[in-house]
Amino acid sequence: MKNWKVPQYEIDANGCWIWQWDKAKHGYGRITIKGKRMYAHRFMYELHNGPLDPDVELDHLCRNTLCVNPEHLEPVEHSENLRRGGNAKVSEKLVDGIRDLYVHGFTQKKIADSLGMHPSQISRIITGDAWGRPNIGPGSRRPQKLDLEKARQIRRLYQTTKTSTRKLAKQFGVSSHTIAGILNGKYWKE
Repeated sequence: MKNWKVPQYEIDANGCWIWQWDKAKHGYGRITIKGKRMYAHRFMYELHNGPLDPDVELDHLCRNTLCVNPEHLEPVEHSENLRRGGNAKVSEKLVDGIRDLYVHGFTQKKIADSLGMHPSQISRIITGDAWGRPNIGPGSRRPQKLDLEKARQIRRLYQTTKTSTRKLAKQFGVSSHTIAGILNGKYWKE
């Protein structure tokens, strides 16, 4: 190859090959080959192991997105990569907090910026594509704990007794963000 330069990386104490060239905003290394931009970890993996099917993604087993060590990368389907990577740094408590902020009117971008996360990850958490779909009505992938009648009951209790969302959540076996969504009309709309 004309003007070919060996990709630059530094090896850290964990054996990660840390990419030293161009980096994307979301933390992955990038390289341009023959005018085509691609992820550096994919380039290095294919350089060492041969081409991958375009639908296959590489999971960073080391959880370091700048690592280009082929031994730290595993070819997986997109859904598996999301399950592994999207949830690796997120706890169930944080997921509930994210959903609660969204139900209370915060935008996905504002939530992502405040937590240092990518907006697409926030979107996947809110919709249930990551961390499972919240129990918020028809279309949920989990067994329903609530139905329209229970949602009406929750609204009546809140209006007549001013029971807190936390107490209602405990009483009905759902999260407080689900209760807030019902009260705000985002879930189980009439």
